[in-house]
Amino acid sequence: MKRFTVIDVEAYLAKNIEHIDLIIEQVVFLLPKSYFYTPEINQSEFLAKRQELADCRKKLQFSAYRNDKSLHGRYKRLLVEYEKALLELSINKRSQLQEELLAETLEIKCACMLSLIQEYELLKHLREFR
Repeated sequence: MKRFTVIDVEAYLAKNIEHIDLIIEQVVFLLPKSYFYTPEINQSEFLAKRQELADCRKKLQFSAYRNDKSLHGRYKRLLVEYEKALLELSINKRSQLQEELLAETLEIKCACMLSLIQEYELLKHLREFR
């Protein structure tokens, strides 16, 4: 698989500069959810949820708790809540990033797109405009 260089990304942006807002929408959509987790994932709410999940996991490893359906149910419920909180965080921050980028100058938009496309190897996923 071909690895695209900065020159390839610059050429793509130069060729499609009149569609920079559409490119921003595509790039923001293609970014992985994990891009939006920091710094919140290391703050109290998420740390507490991870600790609670870890405690449940530890208990489930003991033979006395292996058949405890309420503990299994609690673990699954906590995991769903944690994943839902991460999803909401990523949706909100994705939307915020897109709004902020669309409000920037052309130079800033291009610089950000160059960086994100290169870092996350998104060029092969972006559409060509005519």
